[in-house]
Amino acid sequence: MLTKAIRLQSLRYLATPNSGLKPIVGIAAEGESFNSHVHIKALMRGGVMQFFLVVLLVLAPLAVWTNPASAGSSGGVEASVGGVGFMPAAPVMGGSVTITLSLHNTNPTTANNVEYSFYKHSIESGNLLKYAVVDIPGDGYVDVSAVWNSLQEGSQQIWLDVAYNGDTAVRFYKAFNVLGLANLEVTLIEVSPSSGLRIGDSGIVSTTVTNSGTVASGNSTLQVGIQGLTNSSVDVAVPSLTPGQSALVNATLDFPESGTWTLTATPDAYDEVSEVAEGYGSSTLEVEVLPLPDYYFTGQLLITSPSENLDGPWTISGTLARSYGAGNQTAHINFSVATSGQQEAPVIAPLEVMFTGEGDSSQPFSVELDAVLQGLAVGEYALTVTVDPFGWLDQSNNANDQVTGLLNIRPIPNVQVDPASPSSMIVNSGDKVNWYVLLTNTGDISVSGRLNYSWEGQENILSEIINIEPFSSQAWTKNLSTGQGAHTATFSARWQPLTNSYDSDSSDSETTVSITVSDTLSLTFQLSTGSLTTNTATGALAHAPLKYGSTYAYTITLTSSGEGNDTLVCLDGVGAELGQTSVSIANGESATVTCIFNIEQTTPYSINIVSSSGTAQTHIRTWSISSTDTEFAAEDQSFDRLAAMLGIGAVVFVGILVSAFLLTRYLVSLGLIWLSLGIS
Repeated sequence: MLTKAIRLQSLRYLATPNSGLKPIVGIAAEGESFNSHVHIKALMRGGVMQFFLVVLLVLAPLAVWTNPASAGSSGGVEASVGGVGFMPAAPVMGGSVTITLSLHNTNPTTANNVEYSFYKHSIESGNLLKYAVVDIPGDGYVDVSAVWNSLQEGSQQIWLDVAYNGDTAVRFYKAFNVLGLANLEVTLIEVSPSSGLRIGDSGIVSTTVTNSGTVASGNSTLQVGIQGLTNSSVDVAVPSLTPGQSALVNATLDFPESGTWTLTATPDAYDEVSEVAEGYGSSTLEVEVLPLPDYYFTGQLLITSPSENLDGPWTISGTLARSYGAGNQTAHINFSVATSGQQEAPVIAPLEVMFTGEGDSSQPFSVELDAVLQGLAVGEYALTVTVDPFGWLDQSNNANDQVTGLLNIRPIPNVQVDPASPSSMIVNSGDKVNWYVLLTNTGDISVSGRLNYSWEGQENILSEIINIEPFSSQAWTKNLSTGQGAHTATFSARWQPLTNSYDSDSSDSETTVSITVSDTLSLTFQLSTGSLTTNTATGALAHAPLKYGSTYAYTITLTSSGEGNDTLVCLDGVGAELGQTSVSIANGESATVTCIFNIEQTTPYSINIVSSSGTAQTHIRTWSISSTDTEFAAEDQSFDRLAAMLGIGAVVFVGILVSAFLLTRYLVSLGLIWLSLGIS
């Protein structure tokens, strides 16, 4: 008898010689060993037939490895094909089906975390539909489920996998069939005429409806309409169609408005046929419905005049266009200027623009106005151009019949001269004064002119030509010298426009400013003239570091502003006077000062040149002393100190000798006295 395997990947039943199929666990319970070597020997003693039977039993798992069981148990949890159900029982393509699996726990206690999986088509990771765990009461049943969406037509398989408590999983599948459906689609939509439709025309819409499904459709309704137009839809009957069959149906639509419209054809508009994809299969077509001709302006209205001419002429130009035109047509355009108050609006004659041909076209226009606008006051005006002012043309749109531009009647520029600004209000005679004048153009065109100025007895001096941009300012500067002696100097200037330029108000085009010129002496050291020479001012040039024990002369030049006398004193670094120089100088003249000094120190040497009257700032100059000369000087100083010390020592020594001599004589004298007393 052949061995029969009930579970995938496990051998649960074994054929025995006496009792047929018997569970392996039952054999173990009855004391029969499942050791293959011992068992085969026992069977061999029973006969050759039993031996072959054992061989078949050993090979049986290999034979059933790829054939799943239809039922089984994993750890006492049973599942079977019979416990699999489908809702709905007859699913259709494109829809979904709910698969239910009934699980039975044969154990007396609750089976916790029973693992179960649903797979589409086969047990592969990419086909997993659902994985979850569930608890099943002892000796109880639990239903688990999964949903399979977007079903494909034809035979399908749902695979189940149940495992519990580490035991081998139960795996099996159940096949089911997915029914096909009809599928109605609009495969072609056309309108006749294909072009040239205008407002109020009717068009024939031809539509092809095809059944792309796998079963025949019943009768249905095609709905044809215009998107955005209420009550434009028309229903057309479509006969039953077998799979792959098409039907051509026609509908007539009215086009009451112009524009680009979208025709929509929807099959099975009232869901009379069960389809693979409900609500799909529609098709659209854009149709252009032409309006009546339309006349309109394109771009901006340009109003220009020569940039440097305030009196015109003004050129008004633009472009008039016609859309959806047919044939020759003359359009009139009118010009008007909006004024306010008592100002009278100018009267401008209309202009004719000719159009020819079909479709869209445009024509430029231009008119030049001069005297008719010169009566307008200064300011900005709205100038409007209107097409067909008399209403003689049939148009589809009157909202775009006007275009407006800005007409600017410009004012005559005015040049304002700000008060002149000097670099100083009090200066010494002969000094230069930097004058600054700011000129402002208040107009919208550039102006040109000169400053006519007077200064220190010179009249009507003309500056270079000055150009000032619109609404801008331009600075003019000039360095002018003062006269000699103390006095008041007056600067005056006025704007003088060129013959082809403008200045509308001359009252604000002048400036006059006076400053005080004093005669106070002021001396300035010219640092670049300072020179160092040996011994005298005419000696050889010398450079730092200076040599110890040498004599030098430092010479520097001063320049004057004003006139007067002063004494310049040379001082060394500790304030000892080295010499004096008296100067008597006129404005603009120069003088030199020489300081002669001897280097008798080892540290840096400084001199100060001081003005006795305070007409100049103190000038200070410092030089370093040569280190070599410093060492010699230090050695000389050390020798001098040594000699002094030796001299002092010699004097002290002589003093000591004299004192000793005198003391000796005193003691001798004293001894003789005592001796003579003793003799007595």
